Amino acid sequence: MKKTLCIGEALIDVIKQGDAVIEENVGGAPLNVACSIGHLKGSASFYGAIGKDDNGQKIINLLKKHNVGYDKMQVLENNKTTLAFVTIWGEGERNFEFALDADQKISFAAIKDSINDFDIFHFGSATSLLAAEPCENYNQILEATIAAKKFICFDPNWRNLLWKNDVKQFCEKVKPFLKSANLIKMNEEELMIVSEVKDYQSSLKKMIELYPQATFLITLGSLGSVVANKNILQHFEIKKSQNPVDSTGAGDAFIAYIINEIAKFENPNDWTSELSRIINGANEFAKKSIEYKGALTFLDN
Repeated sequence: MKKTLCIGEALIDVIKQGDAVIEENVGGAPLNVACSIGHLKGSASFYGAIGKDDNGQKIINLLKKHNVGYDKMQVLENNKTTLAFVTIWGEGERNFEFALDADQKISFAAIKDSINDFDIFHFGSATSLLAAEPCENYNQILEATIAAKKFICFDPNWRNLLWKNDVKQFCEKVKPFLKSANLIKMNEEELMIVSEVKDYQSSLKKMIELYPQATFLITLGSLGSVVANKNILQHFEIKKSQNPVDSTGAGDAFIAYIINEIAKFENPNDWTSELSRIINGANEFAKKSIEYKGALTFLDN
């Protein structure tokens, strides 16, 4: 089993129904992925920055619970653990507002000597490309993984409120990751934003032409997912959940399942030889995740 390092923000999701706080859960896209891999009995570690506070301790406790390595994680004395306020409406759809802090202090220096301890690197942050300091460090980590010839997975995690609808800047900052990743997971909105093409099929065609080294995983909510690269174009349906509650962690559960399966191959690039089995399993795992509030509570059910 190959070792995966998930890199980016760890935070507390404050779940709101309207103006009322109904619960608080540990979250952050890369942390969600790491915990799901750990739950699936894979080998996952998390790297990011949290505050030395009660919320930071909650994060450490959850990583322990799901057998995720956290010894590389930064615990900062002078920063608070980041918060994400998640508002739920309709059939589990959600909106985000962030109180950024410790996550913006992610450091390359603290992880640079540990790159060869891992085989698969999942860059899944919604926040590390926002400001100059975390963006520089995040890109340095990417460059180190490229130099070490690691298997790279990328999820751009577009959040319009974080980027203040600055699509142009977002597209520029994700380009180095798109150029380098072996595996790129996006939803349909992210696909059309990054490709700068409003038609789904044309968007996907353009991305494959621009980034021929990558396999794309496009999530379509209740319509399932599409897997595409220069040799593959296949749609996978999913049975719609009869009890949708919160879609916060669906994409993270989806990619976590796939990474965990990839880690079982001697050569990670061979994973598409079992494409149907892996994607169908990932769709079912993601479907389960939307039937509970929060991104990770489904792991306890």
